[in-house]
Amino acid sequence: MKIKSVPIILALSLLSFISCQKEPSFEKAISDLKNKFPQLAKQNNKNIEYKLTRSVTNGDREFQLKLYSSVVNEYNDPQKIIILVNQESEYYAIPYLSNTHRDYWEFPNETQIPSIKKTNTTFEKELIKALDTLNLNDSKGTANIVLDELFFSLLHCVRVSEKDNNELQAIFLTSNNNIPIENNNDCSERLKKNYYAIFENRKNKKHIGNYTFWDVMNARIYQFEKLDGVKNRRANLTLKTFRQDCAFRMITM
Repeated sequence: MKIKSVPIILALSLLSFISCQKEPSFEKAISDLKNKFPQLAKQNNKNIEYKLTRSVTNGDREFQLKLYSSVVNEYNDPQKIIILVNQESEYYAIPYLSNTHRDYWEFPNETQIPSIKKTNTTFEKELIKALDTLNLNDSKGTANIVLDELFFSLLHCVRVSEKDNNELQAIFLTSNNNIPIENNNDCSERLKKNYYAIFENRKNKKHIGNYTFWDVMNARIYQFEKLDGVKNRRANLTLKTFRQDCAFRMITM
């Protein structure tokens, strides 16, 4: 009696084909974003190249998040790119710019650096566009899950607590040549204002603690207004971002 092996061969071939499939290339998404935002394209008249540094997959809601970082960081002014991918493999890229670009982050009580070209958009707007375009802001609470994965898993942020008083008001020095030098008093005053604004918002219930993220590596704190918890309703995203670094210059002898 002959054993029918054709179905088995077909099944093995299918598994082999699936395992050999590569993830879609995001080079075009990065190239298009660099064309749209010159801030991502060049630094010191040199082209900026990007490499994948971290990737997160949420199997339950079937979305992916990817972080691309600039390969060369000559002036301590690193630019990054975040790519969101939905279950249909559709993707949307957004800039994750340095603190040099104050209009993009809408830092309170700060003005645009004259030598830095405006982006004419904000991180909040780009994030909302990405969620809406990819249908990730639905009535099932997917946007909240995306935010958790984005800020905790991809960007390695930590939760903010009033117990972090000393750390939040400690001076974090950066040698970014594109940011004007600040004296210690001005910097300390700004950090103090940031601290009280963050926790005043929480006391007034304008914002909730679960959605206050401290990005230690990039010296920023992100605070979302209270997300709408009503069932069958999309999340209402409103973001405030606070800059936590202070610029200085290395003195060479």
